[in-house]
Amino acid sequence: MSKIKVLVVPSDRSGVSKFRSVDPHLKLQELYGNDFFVDIVTAGTDNFNWDDDNFIKGFDIVHFHRALPQVKNGQLQPAYGEDSERILQKFKKHGVKTVMDLDDYWMVTPDHPAYNQLKNSGLDKHIIHNIKLVDYVTTTTKIYAKEISKHNKNVVVLPNAVDPSEEQFQP
Repeated sequence: MSKIKVLVVPSDRSGVSKFRSVDPHLKLQELYGNDFFVDIVTAGTDNFNWDDDNFIKGFDIVHFHRALPQVKNGQLQPAYGEDSERILQKFKKHGVKTVMDLDDYWMVTPDHPAYNQLKNSGLDKHIIHNIKLVDYVTTTTKIYAKEISKHNKNVVVLPNAVDPSEEQFQP
């Protein structure tokens, strides 16, 4: 049996990406290396091209947070709308399962300082659109899973992958 090849695309290597994307997949590789091969590429630092079918065909699963990154007009930015559809359809065309991770709600409350900016950008609608496009969504709580399941029934709750033995968590 060949290994399941997982492409992980965190937005960075800290914060939510560390605990929801990088660390869990490093542990998957460590504990189940005979069954899984994990490749972690970081937006803006690693060279990958969503138009390269051979690159895409090299994986069985792609895991990302909220949106896949893309280079557009020479700048790194999240893929939403038509861009997201184009990229995710390429994965589907090649039989690659898509997994989107969401750690918090897609829209802040009106009292949040960034509310107007986020509402005007339509970020909430873009995230919901991506939820509908992917094969699976992973999230942090049953409460949030219930909200996500209104848009995609394939929701799995995975707690944050905090390693309490790390130095930063020691008293």
